[in-house]
Amino acid sequence: GARSPVREASGIDFDDLNFEEPWLVVDVLVDDYSKLPVDNLQICNPERPTTCILMGEGRHRWEFMILPGESAEQVAADASIDKLLEPWNVKQAVRLERKAVYTFRARIAAKWRQGRVLLAGDAAHQTPPFAGQGMCSGLRDAANLAWKLAAVTGGKADDALLDSYQVERAPNLRATIDMAIMMGKTVCITSKWGAFVRDMKFRLARRLGKLPDGPPSYPPIKEGRILPTSPGAGSYFPQPLAADGRRLDDVLGIGHWLIARADLAGAPLAPFAAQIEAWLGKHGAEAVLVRPDRYVFGTGSTSDLAAAWATVLAA
Repeated sequence: GARSPVREASGIDFDDLNFEEPWLVVDVLVDDYSKLPVDNLQICNPERPTTCILMGEGRHRWEFMILPGESAEQVAADASIDKLLEPWNVKQAVRLERKAVYTFRARIAAKWRQGRVLLAGDAAHQTPPFAGQGMCSGLRDAANLAWKLAAVTGGKADDALLDSYQVERAPNLRATIDMAIMMGKTVCITSKWGAFVRDMKFRLARRLGKLPDGPPSYPPIKEGRILPTSPGAGSYFPQPLAADGRRLDDVLGIGHWLIARADLAGAPLAPFAAQIEAWLGKHGAEAVLVRPDRYVFGTGSTSDLAAAWATVLAA
């Protein structure tokens, strides 16, 4: 977690990225969904920046920025929460389940590995929640680490493989945090003049067609345990779906995959042949080796890929 005693005992410091904002988180149980918003909302109101989040079945969340001059105790009082929820007209539609004050921070541990200690998730990095990538980043850490730990503890790889963990994850994580900070600084404006300037920039960008038309793209793996000079290396491999709803993961299972064009006509790849063929064609490749975390190790001939993969594990 963010207060990881393991990190502290290991003497690992944080690089502070200079974003720190206190917010009140209010979780409620829902009795009447008809009175609740149907979308996730980030409301850039300088009088009280607010986030409204759809949660799991039966629950909803609001997050309210604690303004300069306010205390956490003052804003988190039940009477204060009732007042904050008044504009949403949800009285008798929800029941308070939990309230907590969090300080949204942007920090990255200087080292994610120290000997036998490996940090992941909030222990290794803290992301402001505005891009919704905090838990996602932790899951990506786990996916990167899991197959490497399995290979090392199973005697299939040298423990130097674990040194590639931070090398591979840090650039993607840094870009994710930068995006969250940018969104946070956009949302957390409490100056009316600053909010006016921000809103005018948005209106101008919309009029000029300069607003993003899709989610941001984060950096692929550029160095680490990949074949960096081969097309597609370091990118996510697609997750094709068969007509019956099965995923490629369901058919091929865990572990690495070595997929060649020559294999596509037969079982079990035939239901996914068109999508995999399109990917191979786009990258001018005869075969692809996909790592257990579903990043592309590299493309090329099956023999070269198998040999390179064995070398990577042994290095």
